[in-house]
Amino acid sequence: MRLFHVSDSSGIERFIPQASQGETPLVWAIDEDHLPNYLFPRQCPRVSYLSSGGHRVIHVEESWIDRISQSRIWLYQMPPDDFRLSDPTAGYFVSSGIINPLSCRPINDLIGALLEYRVELFVVPSLWPIFDQVTSAQSEFSCIRMRNAQPRQIAGSSQ
Repeated sequence: MRLFHVSDSSGIERFIPQASQGETPLVWAIDEDHLPNYLFPRQCPRVSYLSSGGHRVIHVEESWIDRISQSRIWLYQMPPDDFRLSDPTAGYFVSSGIINPLSCRPINDLIGALLEYRVELFVVPSLWPIFDQVTSAQSEFSCIRMRNAQPRQIAGSSQ
């Protein structure tokens, strides 16, 4: 099994556990099956799910496509023996120790990387309709950074 940490920062020589919102300090990693969900600028809102054929489908908003096209991220491969499974549905692994990555490589073409993982990428005006569909379904999905999505349109609103 291969685990990764995706970052906007290059040159990280060791990952020190960090706490968010009063939780236990941890280093996070993602398994390779779920890695495409993170091949985006960190703050980019997106909705991801598996199609009935088992392909990963990801929707992003039109307002983010230029940032996605122009961004660079770094992919750190992590030592799997130092992590424990935290959420099998999301592919999250965690460690409470300091982690030295096995390797690091830049990803300069995020859309190209998504295509290499055979992701079906859709660019939409708003994520909220697809968010509503996937959160009411009984299948695997991921809604990331939705606080950064365009505001939800209220029915009958001219906005």
